[in-house]
Order: sequence, then C-alpha cells, then structure tokens
Amino acid sequence: MERNRKANSKDVAKLAGVSQASVSRAFTPGSQISKANKEKILQAAKQLNYVPNAMARALISSHSNCIAIVQPISKNPYFYAKVLQKLLELLQAENQRVVIFSQDDKNVDEILPLIDQYQIDGVIMASATVDAKLINQYVNRGIEFSFINRSVPNVYASSVCTDNFQSTKELITYLESKGHKRFACIAGDRNASTTISRVEGYLSQLSELELKNIGVIYDDFSVEAGYRGLLELIETQRERPDVVICGNDELAIGAINAIKECTELNIPNDIAVTGFDDIEAAKWPPYSLTTVEQPIDQLCEVTVSDLLERIRTPDKQPINKSIRGTLIKRESA
Repeated sequence: MERNRKANSKDVAKLAGVSQASVSRAFTPGSQISKANKEKILQAAKQLNYVPNAMARALISSHSNCIAIVQPISKNPYFYAKVLQKLLELLQAENQRVVIFSQDDKNVDEILPLIDQYQIDGVIMASATVDAKLINQYVNRGIEFSFINRSVPNVYASSVCTDNFQSTKELITYLESKGHKRFACIAGDRNASTTISRVEGYLSQLSELELKNIGVIYDDFSVEAGYRGLLELIETQRERPDVVICGNDELAIGAINAIKECTELNIPNDIAVTGFDDIEAAKWPPYSLTTVEQPIDQLCEVTVSDLLERIRTPDKQPINKSIRGTLIKRESA
C-alpha cells in the first residue's frame, strides 16, 4: 500500500488558486491578506489536512514566535507555579510557542546557549543570577529579554517587579499601628533583588517610625530556612522580637511551625509573623498569614505585552516598572 504524501504549502496554494507567499501570510499572525484569500487558503488547508511548518515560517519572517521562560522551580515553587501558569496563558493567547528552562537544572550561563537551538525571539527570566555581559551579547544578536519579579543592573532588558520597598514600608506601618515595637526580619537570599528592596524598605520604615530592629537573618527562601531563622532569633538575641517580618510566605510558615513546636509563645499575642507573596497555604487555618499579595496577573500581563512589543518594534526601549502589592490582613499579625 502506498503511503500518502504530506501536503505542503505549494499544494495548498495550487488548490486555493493563490501564491505560496499568500499561504505563508495566511498562517502568520498580523500579516496583511484579504479576507477572501485567507478563507480560500484555510478551506484548502483543511481539505488537504495541511499543518503549517513553524520553523519554516521562522526562516521566512525572521521571527519564530517562540519565547523562552527561565525560572527556578524548587525555590518558592508555589509562587513561581502561579507565575508560570499565567505567563503560559498569556503567551498562548498571542500564538507564541514556549520553551521552559529550570535554573535548578543548569545555571543561566549554561541555559542561554541553548536558545540558539530553538530560534528564540525573547526570554522571560525570573532569576537574578545572571552574567550581564553574556545577556547583552544575546541582546546584540536581536533577542529581547525581560525580568519578572527581579531587577538586574547593567542589562539591556525590561524589569517588571512588585514595589517591594514601598509594600514593605506599608506593612511596617500597619504593624506599628497594632502596637508592635520590636521587629526582626528573616529575609531570604541576600543577593536577590527582591530581598535587597524589602530589607531596605524594612530598615527605612523602622528608622522613620523609631522602631527597634532586633536583627536581620539571611538564608534561602524555604520553610526550613524560616524554621532555622526563628530558632536563631529566639536563642541568640537578648531581646525577643514581638513581630517577625519574613521575606516570603514559605519562610513565614517555617517560622510559625518553629514557634508552635519549640516555644510556648502565642501567635499573635506574644509574637506576630508576616510573609510576602500570598501563596495558597497562607490562607490555611494553621497559618492564617498576614502577608503582602504580589500582583501576579499584572506582573505577567505587563511583562508579556512589553516583550512582544519590543520583539515587533526593535527600537522600543526596555521598561522598568514597579507595581504596588496588596496588604492581606489575617490572624498571624
């Protein structure tokens, strides 16, 4: 039995009575083509079971409609899962193909050379551990970069972040209004731009309101780190804080676990705990965590819109945008 040959764009053009270039335009988003011709082409394609070749279109148009997402999966997985889900939803709505890289498998210096294998138009990065010179080399080759929830200096790329500085200051002001005077901070990774901004906001507002800083502890952004950090604060500091500001919700959950398992302190009467992100577990009754909700939908919408616009309009300059978080008041503080 003879196997049927797979239809190609020439077959569609012949059946529809149009040029092969018209077939290419019919399957390229944003291309100019008459409604009548497009309908004839789509009908012919359906009749022939024709599927357009995305890589061939990329060679013709110089755009692949393919975006890479680079993000840490194991660090703060609940938050980044929500970010990834929203990014995929937005990019798919724009007919973009997506390649996902986990920085936990490779560092960014190893990941970036792989983009050549996928004809990537742009890269969305949720990681701050990067070589600025290396990224700028890829920018010079026409690949656009955007950082989400991160700000990286000396890189020709857009940055879309929560306003960590101001959001933390507002959190401190709220806690001061509840009568808290002695503050401590379990901050997370000291090299992350999010940590730097939140600690700056923390220290700035404590100074402005003349509140006491018991100490700032740096570690990773995990439940285990929050547990360790809380015990360190209790065991090594002469004075106990009456509120602990945590760099994310996972740290806060770890701190609450340590308080409940290792101390007789009551939350929030003896010691209050706050987080940042508003992951799903923050709502659970054992934690009922007061936290700052990151505006994930807005962060992702601005990131995708800006990136695609810069891909389509190469002269457009990168942006640096901060979006205010929302204070979520629950029982932990």
